[in-house]
Order: sequence, then structure tokens, then C-alpha cells
Amino acid sequence: MRKLIIWISVLLFVVLTGCFFGSTLEFSEKDAEGKENLVFNADFEGGDFKYDEVPLGWMILHKTKPEAVITWDNNVAYSGEKSACITVDNSEVSLISEAFDINFQYAYYNRLFMKSDKWIGDGITCYFVTFDDKGKIRNEISQKTSLQTEWSKLEFSTGFFKKEAKYARIVINFDVKGKRKIWVDDVGSFNVYQFTTK
Repeated sequence: MRKLIIWISVLLFVVLTGCFFGSTLEFSEKDAEGKENLVFNADFEGGDFKYDEVPLGWMILHKTKPEAVITWDNNVAYSGEKSACITVDNSEVSLISEAFDINFQYAYYNRLFMKSDKWIGDGITCYFVTFDDKGKIRNEISQKTSLQTEWSKLEFSTGFFKKEAKYARIVINFDVKGKRKIWVDDVGSFNVYQFTTK
């Protein structure tokens, strides 16, 4: 009897999480039209350009010095004149946005554009991470992708956050084998839907 109760609980968990955190949240670029992009310096155009510095409003998490793995590229861009270029050499690197305000009662459409100098089958994950007032992580929603030598869009929707969630960051994680150059541009997070409350 106890095993049956455990299995029912597991089944309910799978059904509920699939229902509320899976395919029910599917927004698109069209839903974001006219909405404010919450990501600061999302197109890497802001700030005084210096080739060997991390772009304004962004951070790099890596074992070596940040300038060893990222450049502010003014020769390659999806739009505008600049992009962020990350060099990965059998190592894990994370590109992290500045924190922005969110509301747990809203849903968000997120997207970014990326390309690589060589095809990458896996090891690229984008996270939407929420935090409370004390900086504690409350939610981590992720989307994986592969990369080509042409620009491609990664997009995913997020919502149903814990009510303590006040802030969020976009975290792009690169855990790639071999040496690769990866360009990132036009990162966006948009408040697109408010859940009805009674």
C-alpha cells in the first residue's frame, strides 16, 4: 500500500510539473512586440568599446581572467555593430547578465542569438535564474541548444515562479569540448503575460 502511495505521488508530480512548467508556457517574439527588454545592454552596444574588456552590464564566470575568454567584437554582430565573443577551450564558461526586476505573477519570453566558428552539438545551456531579496536562488529554468556557423535563435518562456522571486538573471553556460569561438547577441527577456489572481 505504501509503495502504491509513493508511485501515485511521483506520478502526480510528473503530471503537475509537466502541466504547469512545460508546454503550457509558449510565447513568441510576437508577444514581446512593444515590450521593454529587461536585460541591460542586451545588444552589447552600450559603453565605451574596449576589445579586451567584458561588455558593460555583463559578468564572466571562469577559472582564468575574464579577458582571456571574452572579447567585445565589433566585426561580427547579429544586429547593430557589436557582439560578445566567447572563446572556450575544453573548459566551462558562463556569461551572466545584470540582475533585473521581475514579478512572480507574470510570465516572461526570453531569447538570444548565437553562432559558432564550428558546429557544436551540445554543451550550450541558457538559464533564467530568479532570486529573492536576500540573493537566494528561487527558480532555475533552462533551455539547451546546439550551435551552427550561422546565427540561430534560442527562445524559451518562463513563469510560475515562487512568490519570493524578486529578481532574475540570464545565464548562458558553455561547457564545450575542444576550442571554439561563440558569438552572442540580442539577448532579451520580456514581461509578456500576467496570470489572473482571485
